Amino acid sequence: MNDHIQRIILIIFCFFFSLNIKAEYKPYRFSEKVDSLIILQSRINNDTNKVKLLNEISWHLVVINADSSISYGKAALNLASSLNWEKGKGEAFNNIGESLRFKGLVESSITNHKKALEIFQSINDQRGIAHSLSQIGISYFNSSKLSISYQYFYNALSINRKINDKEGIAKNLSYMGIIQSNLKEYQLALEHFNYSKEVYEELNDRHNYAIQIGNIGLTYFELKDYSKSLENYEEALNIFEEVGDIYSKSIFLGNSGLVFTAFSEYEKAYARFNEALNISIQINDKEGIALQTGNIGKLFLKQVEDKTHKQFNRNQDFLLSKAVSYLERSNALLLSVGENLERKEYLFSLSKAYKLLNNDKKAFEIYLKATELKDSILTSESKKQIAELEIQQQLDLREKELDYITSKNDFNK
Repeated sequence: MNDHIQRIILIIFCFFFSLNIKAEYKPYRFSEKVDSLIILQSRINNDTNKVKLLNEISWHLVVINADSSISYGKAALNLASSLNWEKGKGEAFNNIGESLRFKGLVESSITNHKKALEIFQSINDQRGIAHSLSQIGISYFNSSKLSISYQYFYNALSINRKINDKEGIAKNLSYMGIIQSNLKEYQLALEHFNYSKEVYEELNDRHNYAIQIGNIGLTYFELKDYSKSLENYEEALNIFEEVGDIYSKSIFLGNSGLVFTAFSEYEKAYARFNEALNISIQINDKEGIALQTGNIGKLFLKQVEDKTHKQFNRNQDFLLSKAVSYLERSNALLLSVGENLERKEYLFSLSKAYKLLNNDKKAFEIYLKATELKDSILTSESKKQIAELEIQQQLDLREKELDYITSKNDFNK
């Protein structure tokens, strides 16, 4: 098991997650709009626009309260059905499917997305078809069916190219790169991430451009080309600072800390992990808090194991006690949010720390706990990546539609 488990990547970005990635997953990006949307839809008399707003509310609620999202999605579905409006029905099925995925009900999620796909195919809505294909791909991805997932992303990409939807092209290229990275097909992953980066650069989308740079950095980390990895991380960090994305900034601060750890530059690594931890605390990202806490614990442990470290003989017990403290805290936090894959890695480190403290009984007990946890070829970070990228693009598209509905309602009043 490698350190990829403790990085995101993003990045790639994405989840997000059983993607029941928790209601804490970036709710601040959506919650502020929900109340105003609910008020707006109650004032609209046009049923078609009401369906649009019910779907919009449902979509915004996905990461805040999946059950409420499903309720609004069903309301949109019922109203759209009474109007015989197929497009509205298709969007409702997709929103319901996404909410079910966030609840961890992947099979039900796929069923709803496939209903949406059938509807969009029946009305020849190419964008709706492509979006539904991507959603199905995400759900299969979260159930670790990578080959099936890849095929859906590829099919979505083909439609995106046909209709020249460059955002869709870039997004699905990135999805395919994430899958190839999980399969350790790193050169193919780099090709897709670089292609996606070029498209986002053409679109002048600095945020998603930075995401792909982060993906590239992660891939180089897996290839143990730490210099190139750090170079890409630093560029991504500068852009996230520029666009004000502190969530992604926290992720890549942690990722760069892992590079400095690999370089045995412990002070720099600690500074990056600590800054990432403070940001995670600020935005109440519980998983981020757990991961950075665990990274700090592993950092202290690595210093003990580093025979050339100048402070090795002087403060070995101090470093071990710090490692145990941070790793215990990380384990408890990951247990509370249900992230077992990362927890498994930190438990192995905790077992090692106790063994170095000559507490063999405790070390063995923790080792057994770690071995009981199920392995997966997917990291929660990879899942977050895909979820984040999907959310970001849909947020951009829906803003334009919402502005139109709002201005039209103001005109009618």
